[in-house]
Amino acid sequence: MELIVDISSMASVVLVIILIFKYQEIINLKKSTKIIILLLCITVICANLLNYIDFYHGFIKGLNS
Repeated sequence: MELIVDISSMASVVLVIILIFKYQEIINLKKSTKIIILLLCITVICANLLNYIDFYHGFIKGLNS
């Protein structure tokens, strides 16, 4: 179950990174839409931050064992 959460969080951040690289297309949108997209990106990254720390901590702990 934890592996599914890790994979989905990695996928969501990859999608956010793709969205950031599409910034040139986002510039042409309305201001309110740009704000919503920016808040979405920040929320996804912040929500998954602790999950990444936990994932890499477990990964390093597994390598040391």
